[in-house]
Amino acid sequence: MAEPIDAMTDNLVTRAKTNPAALGELYERHYEPVLRYCIHRLFVREAAEDATGEVFLKVARGIRSFIGQSERDFANWVYAIATAEVNAVIRRLLRRRELLAAAVQQRRLRVVPATEDCRDWLDWPTLYAAIAALPRRDQTLIVLRSFEQMPFEQIAAVCDMKPVTARVAFT
Repeated sequence: MAEPIDAMTDNLVTRAKTNPAALGELYERHYEPVLRYCIHRLFVREAAEDATGEVFLKVARGIRSFIGQSERDFANWVYAIATAEVNAVIRRLLRRRELLAAAVQQRRLRVVPATEDCRDWLDWPTLYAAIAALPRRDQTLIVLRSFEQMPFEQIAAVCDMKPVTARVAFT
């Protein structure tokens, strides 16, 4: 006689604690709903995908100590982890915005004679906004090279790439 559906899914949760294939099945069942939740909270798909990935890494690390028995318990646990992760992402984004705003405020625009160095009269808010819109790797390259004046060899070491790659990526 076949097990009732609820018992089968509850058995899946129990098996997932020691069986990677069962955990993979739970992942397949819950990934899309958790991703949708993260998208609705963060509004940016890439950030939501990153957060969802972190959620399931935490699930994989903690499944053995998970005390729930049913798939509903599992779903509640996953959403609790997702909520904490989304809140952490939001805190990081707010902190980043605050840091950028402070940096912009410290570099007020002013009119300067043509003989002065252009770094003194750049439109800093526009520059910071443009940098923030780039992929993270490009942000890192630009900041290290332009603001920190790092040589390509050092940038390559920081970014785990070859110096020629850093040089080509910057140009």
